[in-house]
Amino acid sequence: MNNIYIIAVIVSMIFFLLAGYAYPATAEDIAKNKAYPFNSGGKYDRGLFTQFFTSLAFTAAILLLGFYVNSTFVAYGAKNWNTFALGIYLMFLYGLGKIGELTYNYEIFDTFKDVTLPVALIVLAYASYKISVDFKGGK
Repeated sequence: MNNIYIIAVIVSMIFFLLAGYAYPATAEDIAKNKAYPFNSGGKYDRGLFTQFFTSLAFTAAILLLGFYVNSTFVAYGAKNWNTFALGIYLMFLYGLGKIGELTYNYEIFDTFKDVTLPVALIVLAYASYKISVDFKGGK
């Protein structure tokens, strides 16, 4: 399962890079200051700059959390941790969407991010419930 997670992460990152190349930030996005933390000849918008690096840190932390969950709980066959790992992967996709929103076409990645977050949270909530029921010894 750990190898599948690593492959899925790499494929997702490549997909987001290709999508960003295919749909770069429009002139309207740049004019409305919704994309590119660096603009105006080296000057930067502090808010976008902070969001960008916070998104990078969040995505890296979720990547490590997913690797940890897949290399421990899922590898040892703990019950219902596969669903939790799926939720972590969806949160990783959310982080990639936030980075894409700040650097590439704002509307496309913003929509992806807005769809991915609720699904990820629902999957994580369901998985957490199932795991807690297993720990309590319920059915």
